Amino acid sequence: MSNAEAKLVAASLKTLLKTTDVVVDEKLNLLIVRDTPQAIAVVDRLISLQDMPEPEVMLEVEIVEVKRTRLLDLGVRWPDQLSLTPLPRTSGSPLTLADLRSTTTGAGIGALTINAKKTDTDANILANPRIRTRNREKAKILIGERVPNITATSTATGFVAESINYVDVGLKLEVEPTIYLDGEVAIKVALEVSNIISQVQTKQGSVAFQIGTRNAQTVLRLRDGENQVLAGLINDEDRRSAYKVPGLGEAPVVGRLFGSQSDDASKTEIVLSITPRILRNVRRPSADIIDFESGTENRLGALTGPAPNNPSPNAADKSTQTQQAPTNGAGNSQPSSIAPLPEKPAVASPVATGATFSLKAPTDIRVGDEFDVMVGLQSEAPVGAAPVTMGFDARALSVISVVEGSYLKSDGADTTFTSRVDPAGQVFMSAKRAGERGSTGSGVLAVVRLRANSAPGRTARLELLNAATTGVDGAALANTLPAPLSVRVNP
Repeated sequence: MSNAEAKLVAASLKTLLKTTDVVVDEKLNLLIVRDTPQAIAVVDRLISLQDMPEPEVMLEVEIVEVKRTRLLDLGVRWPDQLSLTPLPRTSGSPLTLADLRSTTTGAGIGALTINAKKTDTDANILANPRIRTRNREKAKILIGERVPNITATSTATGFVAESINYVDVGLKLEVEPTIYLDGEVAIKVALEVSNIISQVQTKQGSVAFQIGTRNAQTVLRLRDGENQVLAGLINDEDRRSAYKVPGLGEAPVVGRLFGSQSDDASKTEIVLSITPRILRNVRRPSADIIDFESGTENRLGALTGPAPNNPSPNAADKSTQTQQAPTNGAGNSQPSSIAPLPEKPAVASPVATGATFSLKAPTDIRVGDEFDVMVGLQSEAPVGAAPVTMGFDARALSVISVVEGSYLKSDGADTTFTSRVDPAGQVFMSAKRAGERGSTGSGVLAVVRLRANSAPGRTARLELLNAATTGVDGAALANTLPAPLSVRVNP
C-alpha cells in the first residue's frame, strides 16, 4: 500500500471480515490475505477506501514583536556624602580628638554630576516561517538560543559536581492542524516567547539565568486562505527613580536643579498572524466505491436474487434519501412519497423480466457543495445495456462529472460507457456490457457529481426521466423508475 499503514488495515479486515489468514510486512508496507474470492473482492474495496494520500497544509506564520522604550534622565546629582580622613602624622603618638583640626584632617566629597539624557527606541522583530505539515501531525519552530544553565551538586564528602542543562530561550511555536472535507482547517496553536532578564550567581560561583516568558494556547478553525491575528501579549514596564537634595529637591520648578530624576518606560507586544493553505485535501472516494454489497456474516460478497421479505431495520440516515418504486404483481409502478428511508431500505421484488432503478442523493446541501447522485439498478434478468436519462434542476444545480458504476463491470467484464450533459437540465448515460453474460443482482449503474449553485432556500428536483434496458440478446426489459427526489439548497 502507498499511504495506509498495513497493520491498521489488517486490524480492520480482521474485525469486519473475520479474516484470520492475514500477513503484515511493515518494512514493505505489504498486506497478504488468503481467503475466498468473495472475501478478497470485499478486501479490495476496503483497501481502496483506506489507502488514500494524507492531506497536507501549508501554514504561513508571521510573528512580530513590537518593542518601544522611552528614557529620560534629567537633573543635577549633588554629592551625597562627605568623608573625613586624618592626615599622616610624623610622631608615633596615638590619635586623639584634639588632633581633628583643619590642619590635620582631610575632607573629601563626591563629584557633582549634571544629567541631561533622553533615549527613544522602537524595535520590530519579525519572524515569517512557513510550515508544511501533514494532517494531525505536530510541527515545531524554535527561533532563539539554547542557554546553558549550570547546576552544582555537593556531596557529604565535600565533592562538588557541576552539570549543564540547556534551556530554550526565544520564540517557540507548536502547531497541529486537522483538515476537514469542507476545506476548513482546525489548528492547535501553542506560542511561547521567552527572554533572559538577569543572571544570578550562586555561592559556589555557578551562574543561573532568570528567564521571563509569555505564552498562549488556543484552537482555531479557519477556512482555506483565511487569516487570523492573535495579539494582546503585552509587557508594559514604567520605572521612575530620583536622587534629590532633601527639602530643596521637592520644589515644583527648581527641584530639577537640586536633584536628578530618571524615567524609564518600556512596552513590548507580541502579535501572531497565521494563514492555512491546503495543498492536498482529504479526497472523497467516488460513490460506487463507498457503497457496495458486502454480504452477511455467513455469506460474503454481493447478494443476488430478491431481497428478504422482512429485513432487519437499521438506523435512519438523516442525510441521505433513497427512492425506489415498489411494484405489484403486474409490474406496474406505484406512486410513493418523498421521505428519508433507512440506509439499507427494503427493495420490492421486481418482475422476473424487468429492471428496477433507484436514486440516492443527500437531502440537504449548502451553496457551493459538491455531492454524488447514485443511479442504482436491480434485476433478476441479465442486463446487457442500460441507457438512462436523468433530469435535474439547472437553475440550482450543475453537473461536474459522470462516471460509470460497478454494476455492469461485475465478474471483470469489459464495458462501454458514454455520457452527455444538456445544460438545460438533462444527463444522458449509456452503459453496455461486452460478452454473452449479463449482470444480475443489484448495484450502482452510474454516479453523477453535481454542484449546488447560488440559490439558497431552493428545493432542487432530481428525476429519472426514462430508461431502456436490454438483455444480452437485445430483448427489451420492463423498467420501473423511482419517484423524483427533492434536494434542498441551504445558505
